[in-house]
Amino acid sequence: MMAEGWIKLYRKITEWEWYTVPSMAHLFIHLLFLANQKDKRWKGILIKRGQLVTSATSLAEQTGLSKRTVLRNLAKMIESGEIVKTVAKKCSIISVTNFEKYQSVTFVTDNVTDNVTDNVTDNVTDNVT
Repeated sequence: MMAEGWIKLYRKITEWEWYTVPSMAHLFIHLLFLANQKDKRWKGILIKRGQLVTSATSLAEQTGLSKRTVLRNLAKMIESGEIVKTVAKKCSIISVTNFEKYQSVTFVTDNVTDNVTDNVTDNVTDNVT
């Protein structure tokens, strides 16, 4: 699992119908963390931005949830439109439906467009004495 970079998490997620179910919120946020930030090839398959190759077993191991809970929560996310699951050879490709909307580099807040750069933390640490 790659542990670099960041994701955006909107406060509006608290209005999501499954937010109050801890295992659902945890799994969805985990999927956001794991989803490709750019298109990549994996074993001859193009995995696009917003998609990830995984299995219920590996998601259970990574999140600490039971495999049954992962399967049940994925089914609910498919039904409510948060994700699309495609079965490939011995794995699943999960697509976060609105990934680009959630994770675009440019976003709008209070009618002001903010362009996010990778050096934001540099500016913060430079001001610390």
